[in-house]
Amino acid sequence: MKKLHILMIATIALISTATFAQTKVPEGYVKGTITLLNHSSIEGYIKDEMSSRATIVFIANNQTKKEQIKGEQLLNITINNDNYICIKGDFFKIIVTGDYNFLQKISDAAAIPTYVGTEAFFINGTEGKPGNYFLYHAATQNLQLVNKKNVAKIVAHAFNGNAAAIAKAKESEQNIQALQYAVILFNQPIN
Repeated sequence: MKKLHILMIATIALISTATFAQTKVPEGYVKGTITLLNHSSIEGYIKDEMSSRATIVFIANNQTKKEQIKGEQLLNITINNDNYICIKGDFFKIIVTGDYNFLQKISDAAAIPTYVGTEAFFINGTEGKPGNYFLYHAATQNLQLVNKKNVAKIVAHAFNGNAAAIAKAKESEQNIQALQYAVILFNQPIN
């Protein structure tokens, strides 16, 4: 009888610990959602290692197993109302969405080796470095690095025929981050 009582207490303690672990946000993690390559979404907890390792660590809701996930395994993620898209293994913060997306590069997957046995390969990644801004046309999957040298040429091509967006873009030639306002103008429906 005493063994049964101890076993019941141990079982209750184990269940309580598991329940507590599943409902409390693990230290260093935030609530978020990942979208896998098959377009399925999973909610859980995310530890951001995008800038340092071009990965995230993910714990699905009601789970305790930690899984390190590379950008090449994801379509996108959401963390605290911030949306990120994954392109060629790199993470990009989405600043503006629409026909054209205005993105900021967060990771550098090209600097992270992929191992086959003991052999290291550098096969992923996009041009530019973390902090750079990009225009991304999702329909054609065209990703273009935007900088002070090429902003006029890229904008003239991308915003072809939209005078208001082109004029706004010209104001951003010295401050690429301000190009987001031209992208917003371009993406607005014409009345």
